[in-house]
Amino acid sequence: NIPGDVFDELTAYQHLMLRGPDDSVRYAEFNHDLHGFFVSAMKGQACELKRIKNVVTVIPNKHFDGFADYAKNVVWFGRRRGDTMYHEPEIKQDFIIDGENS
Repeated sequence: NIPGDVFDELTAYQHLMLRGPDDSVRYAEFNHDLHGFFVSAMKGQACELKRIKNVVTVIPNKHFDGFADYAKNVVWFGRRRGDTMYHEPEIKQDFIIDGENS
């Protein structure tokens, strides 16, 4: 069972990581290091979900000329390349220690 607060953050993290047609910078604050957890898991490293305040920022590096261009390049062709989600270096994570980013 996943605790409710972790599940809510997990849903918000997944929503943040999905590439959309909008190329604006987006961010979300979390109380758990979900990003670090998933990065470690993708590398095949043992990991534990840590409770630490952090901000994950997505800075898209792809621009789409409207919804049709996005749908063609991401939804249709991009699934095989993994373009439906953001990847490094489009993702930045800052930890919040005593109210300040580090």
